[in-house]
Amino acid sequence: MIKKIIIGLSAMIMSGALMLSPAFAGDTDAWIKDWDYSIDDLDYDGKYIYLKEYKGTETDISIGGKATVDGVDYPVCIEMESTGSHYKTGLNRNKNLRQITFYSVGGIPVRPELSWRVKDLFYGMEKLEGVNFGDDFKTDGVSEAISMFEGCKKLKYADVENLDLGKCSNLKQMFSGCESLNRITINLNYALNMTEMFKDCKGLTEVTITGSGSNTGKLVYADDLFSGCSSLEDVTITGMDFSGVKDFSYMFYNCSSLKNIDMSMFNMSGAQKLNGMFVYCSGLKEIDLSTIEWGSATPSATEMFFRADNLEKVKVSDKFKPSSAARIFQIADYSGKQLTITGTPSQEFKDAVYPTLKDSNRFVGYVKLRSKIELV
Repeated sequence: MIKKIIIGLSAMIMSGALMLSPAFAGDTDAWIKDWDYSIDDLDYDGKYIYLKEYKGTETDISIGGKATVDGVDYPVCIEMESTGSHYKTGLNRNKNLRQITFYSVGGIPVRPELSWRVKDLFYGMEKLEGVNFGDDFKTDGVSEAISMFEGCKKLKYADVENLDLGKCSNLKQMFSGCESLNRITINLNYALNMTEMFKDCKGLTEVTITGSGSNTGKLVYADDLFSGCSSLEDVTITGMDFSGVKDFSYMFYNCSSLKNIDMSMFNMSGAQKLNGMFVYCSGLKEIDLSTIEWGSATPSATEMFFRADNLEKVKVSDKFKPSSAARIFQIADYSGKQLTITGTPSQEFKDAVYPTLKDSNRFVGYVKLRSKIELV
């Protein structure tokens, strides 16, 4: 009888009907041996392998969602240790990594130690060039991605569009200082804070941000969003409600490659500050502010177009009544060029702005006024 069972099992294995991959005591996956790690309980979710720091010599690595240690399988997480203003993580402790790829094992993805936070996950990894998340990194419970890639100066690629950020509310400085990043697409449903999200991404040319669902109207902070993105040419934002944002100050600071922008993306009915919004946007030639939902807002617009020296055409509606309109075009080198203001400017706007464009005495101490001004 025993002989028959053995023969039957052998036949099943040979035919592929039964595949056995026994784990023996002492078996440990090869890749995990290059890591400093511990095995401990994760919340109430059983034991996990905590990846503390990569100690190997490779610069391009892959991390699986499950690993075998001493014959036992464990899910894998990236350790996150609070050490003051920034977290030390199992990834950012190694400054030599160039490429990181995550992959699921048996349907189990890699996850951060703190299910609600990927703060500083790659912070300060100046040699990091690419991150492949695929569907293999668990973020569906993440609410905070502050400084996730901040300071990754050589980062060229991160497929964040594949991440589930449906509950992520805080993305402050998420890509700040990623100088080599060329284009990015990201999907958000619950964003509250996007302050300085792309600050000083000097190589960034194209950004696509999409929102969906009922929570997209909760955005509150967007100041300095693209500040310092000197190569930025194309911005597409859909499904995001900016009506709760009060401060748009320096949102496009020094975006000198920006030639035009569709302002209908923004609802500014709650805006209180537009100060310096397009500072040093020297490539901006025309802008249509008449498509914006202003409501009854009277935001401060001091130096909104500071040194936007090549601005040729501005279209406004009678709803645009900034409280400091007299200073909206201050300190711009308009000499020898023509500025055209079109649309249906309110009388308040005319009374505040037109004298500053006609009377050079209003610009004493500033650079030269445009020699030609057309008020349509």
